[in-house]
Amino acid sequence: MERNGRTADLWGQLVFSTGSMIGPIMATLMVLFSVTFYLAATSLISAYRQTRVSPLLSVSVAVVAASAPFVLVLWLPKIAGSTYMFMSATVGYVGGGVMAWALMFLLFRKFPKFNFRWPEAVGLVLLGLITAMHHEVLALMLLGIIFAVLIAIRPKSKTGLFVLISIFVVSLARFAVPGMWARRGILPAIIEIEGAGPALTHAALGLRVVAHMTEVVAPIIVAFMVALILFFHSVASAPGSSMPAVVRIIIEVGLALSTWGMIVIGRRLEAWKPSNHLHGPANRALYTSTHAQVMFLILAVILLLLLVAIFWPGQLKSMWLALTMVALVVGSALIPIYMGSLGDRPNFFAFSMMMFAATVLIGASLGLLSERSGLIFDNVKTRGVAINILVGLITVVMAVLGVQGAQELVTNVDRNIAAWNVTLRQIEQAKKDTSQVVEIPAELPAPDFSRDYFGLGDSSVRFAKLYYDLDPSVTVVWLGSKD
Repeated sequence: MERNGRTADLWGQLVFSTGSMIGPIMATLMVLFSVTFYLAATSLISAYRQTRVSPLLSVSVAVVAASAPFVLVLWLPKIAGSTYMFMSATVGYVGGGVMAWALMFLLFRKFPKFNFRWPEAVGLVLLGLITAMHHEVLALMLLGIIFAVLIAIRPKSKTGLFVLISIFVVSLARFAVPGMWARRGILPAIIEIEGAGPALTHAALGLRVVAHMTEVVAPIIVAFMVALILFFHSVASAPGSSMPAVVRIIIEVGLALSTWGMIVIGRRLEAWKPSNHLHGPANRALYTSTHAQVMFLILAVILLLLLVAIFWPGQLKSMWLALTMVALVVGSALIPIYMGSLGDRPNFFAFSMMMFAATVLIGASLGLLSERSGLIFDNVKTRGVAINILVGLITVVMAVLGVQGAQELVTNVDRNIAAWNVTLRQIEQAKKDTSQVVEIPAELPAPDFSRDYFGLGDSSVRFAKLYYDLDPSVTVVWLGSKD
């Protein structure tokens, strides 16, 4: 807590103290990541639709939830080593996702009244406190979700208000933890722009993160924005909607074009990024260029269009789910954007929550569209069949991507294990006095799939002797040494 203001490390120490149970616990966390994803997503869709999720949609959401961790590996191989294989991060980030989705599931299963019994209410507040203290990004996510619910739904239940307001307060209060702010003196300045004040500096930091995302997770960004557009269309085109058709079309087209522009301009900025972008003076021209100004304009247009779409008179009650999902995603990305963090691990929550939000919004909107006729199909039955086919296609695509990601993970981890097993055999021989030399590979075959801070280098010689308790007479050699 004093070091980084998180309880995630405390949970990590508890897990690491279990010895041989560490492996099963890590595997269980990965399984729970998908299980809670599914439970929270179906809970939110059911809450919005006020009916049970259909069997087909339930299966589709389950496939998406099971595939999500592996799809991220397929697009971001480094996330395997930085988050899945690095056990401290598995507890902090994967475990954090489990906590957040478990809390969402428990909250929204009582939608819209949020009428909890008092023992349930106290338990939910405790879970909210544990989740908020686990990681500061989770606290921002909870603040966003609860703010959206309070202004859009305005529950009247005493216990519901107690739960929501209490979680909001503890999530806000966790930012008073000293350890979180103490890190500012440890982390180096990521970007230095000569003569720039805090506003320009953090605008540049945010721009560089958004640009980086358009390069590495463009499919996730597009899926999230398409889901928002589809959900908005399903609400604004409904009979009795207060929004004129021309306004709806302007918003839909505007969001679609802005998303396309964000991807195109973001990739150009990412390609132009100077090689010294992590430390030292950055190229001021990059962050004050025409491309950068256009990008800022595009982001402002997206924000404006979303605000109009959600807060148009008479729309908020129907758009609460979109507001909640936007608040969730913004909360998950706000700190990395403010800090300018490009790492896969700092952005893990943002990537995961965009996939989750897209799943929820698409599921809810397809349910709405299947109930009525519209511009695309002539009757309800035809539309229902077409939507079922679309759900099936999404399910198949996610299943294929998930299997590919899983194969990539297993194959590369096996390659690393095989390479390290050579060293382990030499260590066994050294302990039996049948060999006096242990060779550490210069690099593992798949570095992205090895845990962070694995330590291959000159220092690994000393660490290997200590960790494996080797006799001083044994010579340990790192094959990448220049000596």
